[in-house]
Amino acid sequence: MGRLVTLEQLLQFVKMQKLLGDSDNSEISSRQVEIMRQFCVFLGAAVPDQFTLAPPNSVAVLIHWKVLLVISARLHKDEHDF
Repeated sequence: MGRLVTLEQLLQFVKMQKLLGDSDNSEISSRQVEIMRQFCVFLGAAVPDQFTLAPPNSVAVLIHWKVLLVISARLHKDEHDF
């Protein structure tokens, strides 16, 4: 496994990938927004007025399926099997 990072560092990594562009019209459902708000509260993180995927603007968007896909796509093959 690679080195451990913070959620903020992981968020910065996802931002740098630029795979979730403005043309991506993925919506964040009201249920997802509520879960992301609760996740922010749990972490003691700021809750933005609106959660966005492009660019990702909160550590809470790290739980969105498209963001998880970006993260998993960047894993080394050996880490996929972990």
